[in-house]
Amino acid sequence: MQYGVFLKWVGLSFKHAMELWKSEFTKKMSSDWFDRKYSYLFKHQYGLVGGMIQYNPYTCKQILNSCPGPGQHHGCPFKHWSSDKLLQRCQEDGFDVQELNELRQLVVKGKYTEACMEYFAVTHKMLVKEKFKGPNEYFEASYEFEDSLSSCLNNIFEEY
Repeated sequence: MQYGVFLKWVGLSFKHAMELWKSEFTKKMSSDWFDRKYSYLFKHQYGLVGGMIQYNPYTCKQILNSCPGPGQHHGCPFKHWSSDKLLQRCQEDGFDVQELNELRQLVVKGKYTEACMEYFAVTHKMLVKEKFKGPNEYFEASYEFEDSLSSCLNNIFEEY
């Protein structure tokens, strides 16, 4: 639910969402089984069936208070991932030793939102002024950063 509503609110169309979910789910089940067992759930997330509810994206507080079960992959990576998995990901994303230690200390102290802000700052090479209220705000800030970077690069190349 968390991921599906996130995708909806960042602008993924229902058609594309169904293609995504079906391509992932049918790696482990038949297309027919997916259609019978899961397609209603995704239609429901988009407000197309049932109570026609327009769900809001999950906030960081909601996500931090959730308890993903075994084999589930939603939640906050800073709270719900193992420290080994988190640190490996950060190394892959270019963190140096000092940045890894700073992030590790935030996670150990349970400062997950601050760890998220630190992750954003390191991976985007810019500071965040306010805490993100949820993954959608993180996405929007990242998208704006990438868009402004592209515009800046285009302007540089136009000068030459």
